[in-house]
Amino acid sequence: MFVTYVAPDEAPSTYTIPVNVNGYAVPLPGLLRNAAREETSMNYRTDPEDLAKAWVCEATSMTGESAHQLLVQYVDLYKDCFSLDEKSKTEIAIRPNTQSGVMRHDARGWFCKCNSAG
Repeated sequence: MFVTYVAPDEAPSTYTIPVNVNGYAVPLPGLLRNAAREETSMNYRTDPEDLAKAWVCEATSMTGESAHQLLVQYVDLYKDCFSLDEKSKTEIAIRPNTQSGVMRHDARGWFCKCNSAG
């Protein structure tokens, strides 16, 4: 899974989300961390907290101009799994979308578009 971040007046850089041997990734920690580093006045979190460890069992490639934009774009791309809740101008929470049928939760954790365990 590759995410490209293009900063103004700089050469594009690539942020790669590591995948396991089955090609599954846990993208939210890195996306949230990068957005928080870039927008220090913002509070980015998942609700519930363990959603940050959600497995996404599908690869994607994205390009964006900021880490915040990449996070929003990622959540929009996987809107069947995640929803963006703008609590205020300075607080954003990522929540699970359990209505679509492709996001599931069990004792092992959260799984987005997974046919089997991550």
